[in-house]
Amino acid sequence: MNKLLCNSGKSKRYKIIFEYVGSAFSGWQKQNYPMAKPSIQEVIEQALSFTQRKFIPVYGSSRTDSGVSAFAQVAHFNIDGRVNKKGEPVDHLSPESITLLLNHNFKEYADYLRVIKTEVVDETFHSRHNASSRVYLYKVLGNATLRKTPLSMKSNVWVVNSPLDIDAMNDAAQKAFVGRHDFNSFRSAFCQSPSTVRTIDYIKIFELKNEMFDYHPTFSELDDRGRSQYIGIEIKAKSFLQQQVRIMVSCLVDVGKGKLTTEQLIEIRDKKDRQYASATGPAFPLTLVKVNYDKDEYNNSNNINSINNDNINNDNDVNNNFIVDDNNDVKVDLDLDQDQDQYNNK
Repeated sequence: MNKLLCNSGKSKRYKIIFEYVGSAFSGWQKQNYPMAKPSIQEVIEQALSFTQRKFIPVYGSSRTDSGVSAFAQVAHFNIDGRVNKKGEPVDHLSPESITLLLNHNFKEYADYLRVIKTEVVDETFHSRHNASSRVYLYKVLGNATLRKTPLSMKSNVWVVNSPLDIDAMNDAAQKAFVGRHDFNSFRSAFCQSPSTVRTIDYIKIFELKNEMFDYHPTFSELDDRGRSQYIGIEIKAKSFLQQQVRIMVSCLVDVGKGKLTTEQLIEIRDKKDRQYASATGPAFPLTLVKVNYDKDEYNNSNNINSINNDNINNDNDVNNNFIVDDNNDVKVDLDLDQDQDQYNNK
């Protein structure tokens, strides 16, 4: 039997942890109308269904908006069984082969979407319903101009011209946002959630380190007073309203600029009316960095049925070839001598 296959039997539920670059997609959730870019859910379902020769629905832990990236998004799906070309049942794919085959079949999106780890989980596991919390990171470059922002940073930070008072932002975040509140003032007009009450576990606002500040001429020739501020805003909660994080961050940036006070932000929160809050911040500086689960087995990163893709040599001198024979068995050939351009041009 191929070593990449599990023993056959009843339906198996798989959990995948994966990362993606939000600018390449229209968001997590597939839509019922044409989009200029595909959704992440759609790309994963197409890749998975291609390997299974039937449609396999995929359920994500967080419905990230268009442009929002992820370091560790979580999803799950069921595979009831597999058949070969003759219609005969064959063994389930192992987590190892799921990881390899999905990444291979992402094709033109392989540079923007990658499965990091696959696990077999209990059939009661649900990536969204069982999540105990989600952590997002929003990056801001304060006291900067878009014209002088290094090109490598433009696609993942919100450039703000004014210097930002981080202490004032932290004070406002703790007093106006942390805890259980009605966040109706801080959600999209298209949000369909029946309840606008959410609990924010914490908000951390801190300066991030970036090598650009030491080496890029835009920064290296400035004294401390003229330097830009590379700021991270980390927010944790069980769940969020649509665009809630981006609107909250925009309000905190206005506090940092001196346009809003903590007291005014509390008043905006208590008015429960979107028109009083700041404009929605851009999506591309926002990243889903972690999804937490209460049960140990749902958080177990050392599951013997899991594979961390970092353990697979994906350097440019390796060509991953996948062969499916007449029995639908998956074979992987790691040929170090083949030209990587053959892989890139497929």
